[in-house]
Amino acid sequence: MHVSRRLVERTEEIAQLISAENGKPIKWARGEADAFAVGAREIVRRSFGGTSSVAGSGQATGTFDHLSLTGTSDTGSWAATDVGAPAADAPPGSTRPGASTVTPTGVYTLTGQGDIAPDENNPDMVQMSFQGVFVGLLFMATLGTLFVTSEYKRGLIRTTFTATPSRLKVLAAKTTVIGVVTFTTGLLATAIGFTLAQKTLRSNGFKPPAFPDLSLLDNPALRAVLGSAVLLSLVAVLALAVGVVLRSSAGTIATVVVLVLLPQILSVALPLPAAQWLLRVTPAAAFAIQQGVTYYPQVHHNCLPESGCYPLAPYHGLAVLAAYAVAALLLAAWTTRRRDA
Repeated sequence: MHVSRRLVERTEEIAQLISAENGKPIKWARGEADAFAVGAREIVRRSFGGTSSVAGSGQATGTFDHLSLTGTSDTGSWAATDVGAPAADAPPGSTRPGASTVTPTGVYTLTGQGDIAPDENNPDMVQMSFQGVFVGLLFMATLGTLFVTSEYKRGLIRTTFTATPSRLKVLAAKTTVIGVVTFTTGLLATAIGFTLAQKTLRSNGFKPPAFPDLSLLDNPALRAVLGSAVLLSLVAVLALAVGVVLRSSAGTIATVVVLVLLPQILSVALPLPAAQWLLRVTPAAAFAIQQGVTYYPQVHHNCLPESGCYPLAPYHGLAVLAAYAVAALLLAAWTTRRRDA
């Protein structure tokens, strides 16, 4: 909404720029500038438990005179076809067909509305294929937790520290093992899950050309598969580090769930600004790695968490989770050296 408002405010400035750069008459340039504001008006409101969207578009009018026809033609006069009739199920007044008029002096006036940018509000076929990762995170958090808290519970950690006096080496070894095992397992699971999910989506009507075929070995699918495996691995490492600090299985699992999964759940119900803030500052930002749609800053779109859209770029979101994991490991290292086993 902010972008469209600024475009409308600066229409004349844009027209002057187009005229200066291309040498077009200012009348034509104004018609092009008006088009940039068409179809860019949409307001999305989110309150607790519900989302409402009010959409509409502006109408642009272009006037053209001194037109001439070069070459040969079978017809001796101009012809025009109006396009854009409203869909059968369109709400009254939501769309208007295009129109064209011509004066006796040969001045043509074209009127219409519509989008001049990619439609970024379609379902994300890539993100929809990774719904199972949300459940998988629970298993990874439990695995990472029990990998260390079970030793504290049974007192076996003393034996481990006796065999390897360097506690930091023990922590590093456990981190490496849990990281490699969960990444390998997660990579295999996400690759198979993506392939099966794509077949299921195809059978439910998500077919080309509206929804192109996605290859597992091409971006953004490849990035989402590898990133989801890293996401699962980082959650396991985060759980291990928190487990070293808390030394409690129940407390560790609850902490990881609150940090990683709860923000994702709350983002569907909270007002949109609060939801997007949560998905920027918590480890749940890492779910952005599963986005398959490229969002352009100059194109208006509804960035709703329930639609698989996240406020951070894919790698930036994953970096937030990595930062939490590193911070937890540093705290675990400090705790391990300061406390008795």
